[in-house]
Amino acid sequence: MRVEVLSLLLVILCAPVLASRAGQVQESPPWWQDAWSMYCPAAQTGAGSALMKFWGPSLPEAIGDFRELPKLLADARRLGSNIVYLVDYWEGGYERKSTYIPRADLGGPDAFREGVRAVHEAGGRVIVYVEGFIISRKTPLAERVALGWAMMDERGELYDYPHTRDRFYCMYPGPGSGWAEFLAEVCAALVRNYDVDGVHLDSLGYQTGWRDYNPRHRGAEDPAMFDRHSVMMVKNIRRAMRAARADTIVMLEGDEFPKLLDACDGAQDESLAIIKIKPWAAGYKYKVFTSEFSLGQMDAILDLGYPVSLAPWWFCDAPSEKTLTKLEEARIDLAHDHSDAHKRMRDLWRVYNYVYANGGPVAGPHTIEQLGREIMPWTIDKLSWSDEKRQAVWDDVVGRVLARYRSLDLEAAVTPAEHLRRRLEGLESARAR
Repeated sequence: MRVEVLSLLLVILCAPVLASRAGQVQESPPWWQDAWSMYCPAAQTGAGSALMKFWGPSLPEAIGDFRELPKLLADARRLGSNIVYLVDYWEGGYERKSTYIPRADLGGPDAFREGVRAVHEAGGRVIVYVEGFIISRKTPLAERVALGWAMMDERGELYDYPHTRDRFYCMYPGPGSGWAEFLAEVCAALVRNYDVDGVHLDSLGYQTGWRDYNPRHRGAEDPAMFDRHSVMMVKNIRRAMRAARADTIVMLEGDEFPKLLDACDGAQDESLAIIKIKPWAAGYKYKVFTSEFSLGQMDAILDLGYPVSLAPWWFCDAPSEKTLTKLEEARIDLAHDHSDAHKRMRDLWRVYNYVYANGGPVAGPHTIEQLGREIMPWTIDKLSWSDEKRQAVWDDVVGRVLARYRSLDLEAAVTPAEHLRRRLEGLESARAR
C-alpha cells in the first residue's frame, strides 16, 4: 500500500513537468530526446548564437574531404557527444546562403553523401545548417526571387538584415512569397539526397513581428502575419523532412516565440543567463542548447536540465608559463584595446577550466563568470563596474586561479574535454537506466 501511495504521489508531482514537455518533445525522435549535447567542429562564428562567441577553423581546415566526417564524430565523442552539427559545408560558404549544395572543394555531393553514411555506420548523427530567414544578395537565387519573396519597408525598399548592411535579403514566409515552399524543399532534399538527421534553421527563432510592405504580400503589414506564417513554415519544413525520413528533426537559432518553438524540436540560445529569464525556463518545456566559456557554467547548464552546444574550444592544451605571465601583467583597457582584453579573458578561462576540472570552483568574493560578463558582455548584460574595479577584480581572480593552477600535477590532471565527456556520458547512462 505504501509503495502504491508513493508511486501516485510521484506521478502527481511530476505531472506539471510531463505536461509541459508533452506539447513539443513527444513528437521528437528518441535519439533527439535523449541527446544532451551536439558538437560543431568548424565555423562557429556563423553557427548560431550559442556558438558564435567561440572562434574555430573553417570546415576545409578541419577536414580535407567530406568522406572524413567520421573524424569529426570521433572528436565529438571525445567530448561526450554523438551529434555533429555542420556549418560551412555548402558551395560558396557563409556569404552564399542560397541552395546549400555541398561544396566542391570537399568532394561535392557524392563525397558528402558518403561521409554522412559513414557517420551513420559508426552510430553517429549529422545536423546541418540552413538559414531560415535570409538569403545572400549576391547569388543567382536572390537575383531571381528577391522582388517577389523578400520583405520591403514603407518606402518600398528591400530590408537589410540588421547590422549587415547590403549583404542579405529578409524573406517573407507567407502567401505571395515562395520562400516557405522553397525552404521546405531545400530541407527535404538534404534528407532525401544526403540522409542528414536534421537541420538548424538559423536566425528564424529571433524573428517576430516584422512589418512587410511588399505589395505582392497582401496583409503582411500586420506583424501577426509574419509570426503566424513563420510557424506554418516550420511545421511544413518538419512535415516535408519527415516525409523523406520519419526520425529527422528541425531546430532553430533563438527561442523568442513559444509558438514557433512548439512547431519544432529545439533551439539554441546565447547563454544560460538569457535562458533563465524566459517565462518557460523553469518548466523545461523546450530543448534549448546553449554554451559558455566556463566549465563551471557548462555544469550549471546541465544541472538545470538543458543540453549544451560544444566546440573545439574545449580541446585546449595546458596553458604555458608565458600565458600565465601575460595574465598577471594584463591591463584591462576596454576603452582603447578591448580586443586584447578579450584575448586575455579567453586565456584566463582556459586556465580556470583546468583548475575547475581538477577540484571545482575557485572561492573568492568575485567569480570568473562575473568578470567575464564585465569584459565580454553578452546581450543581457551591461557593464556596471568602473575601470578601476574591473582591473582590481581581474587581479584578484587571476591571482586565485593561477595559484590553484600552479599547484596542479598536469601530467595527472583531468582535461576540460575529459571532464565534459565524463559528465555527458554519466547523464546518458542515467537516462538509459
